[in-house]
This record gives sequence, structure tokens and C-alpha cells, in this order.
Amino acid sequence: MAKYRIAVADFSHETLTFCPEPTDLKAWESGTIKYGPETLNTEGEGKTYITGFKEAFENQEDFELVGILDAGWPKTTGYGSWVSTEAFDVITGRITSRLGELQRLDGVYLSLHGAMAVTNVPRPEAEVVRRVRKVVGDVPIMVTFDLHANEDVEMANAADAVFILKTYPHLDSHDIGHRAGECMLRTLRGDFKPTMAHRKPKIISASVFQASEFLPMKRVFDRCREWERKGVFCASVAPGFAYADVPDVGASVFVVTDNNQALAEECAQDLYDLMWSLRGE
Repeated sequence: MAKYRIAVADFSHETLTFCPEPTDLKAWESGTIKYGPETLNTEGEGKTYITGFKEAFENQEDFELVGILDAGWPKTTGYGSWVSTEAFDVITGRITSRLGELQRLDGVYLSLHGAMAVTNVPRPEAEVVRRVRKVVGDVPIMVTFDLHANEDVEMANAADAVFILKTYPHLDSHDIGHRAGECMLRTLRGDFKPTMAHRKPKIISASVFQASEFLPMKRVFDRCREWERKGVFCASVAPGFAYADVPDVGASVFVVTDNNQALAEECAQDLYDLMWSLRGE
């Protein structure tokens, strides 16, 4: 019996667009890009999205994870500003070209950040997913994001399922990666059909107000967990990254259910309403 093959790639950047130094291809090449099987070599990296995703497939002999690329973090003299169009096109192109070389593929996991800003590419993470989709076709694409993601409906339309951190400081990268892996595993086995709802509250907040164990965001993340106890597979709220001059800046809501669009919409609207009610706090 042929194994299910799942490609794994990471292309992440938190872009502070008001900083002076752009993040060009040289900065990425001077960093720690990993290719092929090295993408899955997480020894010494602690608990990450990829370690969690990998763990979901431990002892699952009918699955094979295929490392594609881990772009690492670019080497800059300070906090990186706008990612150059060249850097974005080249690195995304390396991902898609390696995907295209695979003779068979059943799913794709993309570990992204959500707050990347690219010159002349308005919604870069959604564009990564779209370019991957053109190569791999109609296979499940699962995406994980940092809590500071700036995303909107274009991502909801591009990916099959989106999973976002619930802790700031970030402590649950491994857990969120594992959740994405569980969704992929069950989807490919045919006992799960990811359905997703999205909302975009018109709220931009400074990071100092986004700590997950303090109000107001504690109420939001507690509500996410309440919905998950009621049967939602994953309820995510990203308060966003205010330090980026991009069209999709600000909070977003993504809800994943098992073939229950009505439940996903109800949950997403409730989280939207809660966020809006807390906008002055």
C-alpha cells in the first residue's frame, strides 16, 4: 500500500515596515535556510510548529513527511523591514519547484508567520498558498500562524484549514502544529472534512495589549477554548501586528470544524462580536 505523502515547508517573517533596513535576498541567503530532509531535522530547536506536526504522525506507518524548505530567519543588522519582491519570488519559487518535482503528493503543510510584508505583494502568505495550490492541485493545505498574523478573507479562500497560536508570549507552537497535523491525518484518512469560517474585526491593537493571560485577550482565548469544548476543532483569533503598513493589518478570526459550516460560522461570529465589544479595553 502506498503511503500518504505530505510536504512540509516553512517561510516566515514578522515584518516591521517602519524600520529602515529592507530584507533582501542576501539577508535570507545569509541566514539559515534548510532544504529537503533537513527541513524536518528539528534537533536542538525546542518545540516548534514542525515538531508538533511531526509528532502527529509518529507511529503512523501509512504516512510519509517530505521536507521541502525551511527559510529560517534572515540575517539583518536590525529588525527587518519590507521583504523584497525578489526574495519573496525566489524563496516561494524554490518551494513550488521542489513541490513540482514530487511525483505524488497528498497534502501540504505550510508553517508561516502571518505578518510578512512584501514590496508589491499585498497579502504575501495568501500568495504563497495560491502559488503552492497551482502546483499541487486539489490536495489539503494546512497552515499555521503566529498570533501576530495579519490575515483576511484571501487566506480563508486559499487554505483548507488555518491554525493560530493562543498564547503570548508564545508557548503553544508545538501544540498548534500538532493540531494541524491531526487535521491533515484525519482528512487524508477520510474521517474529517475541514470546513472553515473567517471574520475580520476592524481592530488594530499594540502588542502590549495582546498578552494571553491578561485582559482583554484572556477573555477572547478563553472563549476560543469554550467553543472547542463544544465541538469546534480549532477556534483561532489573531490580534494581529500593528507595526506593519499593510492592507490586511489587524485582528482576524479563523474557525475550523469537521464538515459543519453552520457551527463554524456561529463560532466565528461570536468571537467577532466579543472582540468588537472589547475594543475599548
